Amino acid sequence: MRKRFLLLIIMSSILVLAIGGGFLWLFFPLREEVLIISDNRYIENHIPVGEQWKLRFSLASIGKKLSMETIEFDTLGDPDNLDTLISDSRTARTSLIVFSPLITSDIVLHQDVWTQRLSQLHGEGISSVGIGVAPEGLFDLLFTYENSSSGWSEAAKALSLLSKDNPLPTVLLYTAGEVNAEANARLFEQHYKERVLEVLPVSLSTRAAIDTTVEKLSDMGALYVVSPYVEGLAQYASETNDQKIRWIVDASYTPVIQRRNLEGVVADDLGASLVELFSSGFENRSGGVSIRSPLFTTYRSMKRAW
Repeated sequence: MRKRFLLLIIMSSILVLAIGGGFLWLFFPLREEVLIISDNRYIENHIPVGEQWKLRFSLASIGKKLSMETIEFDTLGDPDNLDTLISDSRTARTSLIVFSPLITSDIVLHQDVWTQRLSQLHGEGISSVGIGVAPEGLFDLLFTYENSSSGWSEAAKALSLLSKDNPLPTVLLYTAGEVNAEANARLFEQHYKERVLEVLPVSLSTRAAIDTTVEKLSDMGALYVVSPYVEGLAQYASETNDQKIRWIVDASYTPVIQRRNLEGVVADDLGASLVELFSSGFENRSGGVSIRSPLFTTYRSMKRAW
């Protein structure tokens, strides 16, 4: 009995040390810090809790630690609110600040103020990283959605595997003329190995045009609709709720699809993007020239949410 009791104590001690060591590895205070400043919606759709842990592990693997702060949507528009959040959130170990796409757009909108403030951060050894579209020289680095389509090839492979033994009617729906939508649609089509794929680009987003397209989806017997981007997606989703269609969409549109109809999402992969950034030898640069780098994306099945 005593031996069993001692063994239990030893095993418990080892487990506690392992867990404690893991947390120390992730949150070691002397590591350089990557600070992500985001709106709540981006966190919910692209970096939910499970993905946050993956992001922490990715950064820890290259000797960095993660810190995250959110700003309320209704406080955007006033540069002083964001500036205060940055000042309160940064530490002596902060070396990089990443801004979500919405906050990047807000900074661009007030670039007359932020050009100087980001330059000041740069002078203090803190690099700024935007996501999306921004003028040259505003951020030290800009993650762009151009050529960042790996998630759509992953989605195609996942759906091909699902349809391998039982071909499932699938429709590729996107807005014609939208550059990223067309590029992502082509990528999906190239990697989708099954024959049952209808390609449906749409040009109009009026109520009548959407109703007509929904009728086409019904006539095609679509079971899966893959949509990198289509204008009026919320209405499409609402009109097809009773058709048992399962959707694969960009993670930003997660809220407009009922969970029971959501097959998967393509989300930003900040972990892979940041690891690649640091592995490429990125350093704090002199101002005036932004490095542009494709933002990696990844496919996530949402079946577990049903």
